[in-house]
Parts: sequence; structure tokens; C-alpha cells
Amino acid sequence: MSATTPNPMVSPSTESTTTDLEPIMATGPRPVATRPRTVAARVAIAAILAYQALSIAAIVANPQWNPLTRQLSEYALGRQSWLQIAAFLASALSYAAVLVALRPHIKTAAGRAGLAILAYCVLATIGVGIFVTDPLRNTPATVSTHGALHVVFGAS
Repeated sequence: MSATTPNPMVSPSTESTTTDLEPIMATGPRPVATRPRTVAARVAIAAILAYQALSIAAIVANPQWNPLTRQLSEYALGRQSWLQIAAFLASALSYAAVLVALRPHIKTAAGRAGLAILAYCVLATIGVGIFVTDPLRNTPATVSTHGALHVVFGAS
């Protein structure tokens, strides 16, 4: 075929020239990994998986306790206590990432109320991680400030 004869197998709508591609390349969408909502969603997934792994590691590190009769908060008192504390903080990170991912999509008052509750859960879970619980054998008269704050933040 000559250069002046159009190809009958290619329709004019599918033909493209370099000038057609240049604007697409210059103004096309950002790569998926750099979209803030996508990154936030991936952080949320990774953080909640870290929460599960750290909680299981805290249980394994304390074989003297029965996980069926102990609360997760008590694992912050035993061997390798940092595992459960880190697990609570990973959970807070997951909540925060979900908040960031959802925020642009929320348009209603009910949605904003849901985001406010989620923001409260972020702060409360950080508080649970920072303020370690007291052993359950303590009486209300012997509860420490840390233990009381753990209960207050854990009420979420």
C-alpha cells in the first residue's frame, strides 16, 4: 500500500498520531501506587495484618497464660509486652488509614458522623496502646492511673 492510500483494515477512529498521544502522556492519571487513597488502603491492610501477627506473637510469647481466659490487654503485662503495645498502635494506624481513604468519598452528615466516630477510635486505640492495663486481680481501690486511663480509652 502506498503512503497516500489509507489502510482499509484500520478504521479512522482507531488510528492515532503522535499528537494524539502527547496530551494523554502529559496529563494522564497518576500511577496507582501514588494515589493517596490507594496508599492509605494499602497501609490499612498492612497495619491490620501487623496487628494480628503482633497479637498472636504476644500470645505465643506468654505460654503461661490461657488465651481463652485472658484479655488481649493483659498481654502488655507479660513477657515481650512491647508486642501487644505495638499491636494496639498498629490497629490505630489501620483505623487512621481507613479514615484517610474514606474521607474524600463522604458527602453526607451521617457519613461525617461516621468519620468522627472513626477518628475517636483512632485516638482511643492509641490511648489503649500507651496506657497499659492493670492486672485483673487488682481491686478498684488499687487501680493505677495508667490502668484507669486504659479502661477509659478502651471504652471505645
